[in-house]
Amino acid sequence: MATTARERTNIVELVVLMFEAAPGTSYLSQAVAIYEASGRNLQGLANILDDTAIYQSLNASGQTLCEFTRELIGPLGLQNDTAAIDFIASRWVAGESKGQIAYEALQVLNSFEPS
Repeated sequence: MATTARERTNIVELVVLMFEAAPGTSYLSQAVAIYEASGRNLQGLANILDDTAIYQSLNASGQTLCEFTRELIGPLGLQNDTAAIDFIASRWVAGESKGQIAYEALQVLNSFEPS
């Protein structure tokens, strides 16, 4: 079964959130292949992507909670939003992976209706 337009949009949104850049054709194709190989699971894709060398170079293992928070939500203009900061901090303290936190953040962002 081919990946739907909605699934591709979800993949692009996840990649943009995690890497602060839209994937080009080559990287999008790779992300779609990983998504399909992981059982069409966006959460699985996030957890695989956070193990890549590129992601690790952007979000090194020694990164602090403040640094990760700034990297994840700063581009969204949420760096001073206490709810967003608390959301990330609670998951960080619980030991969730950075990919898992990004996936959950995307789910929350997508749950809001545009005003």
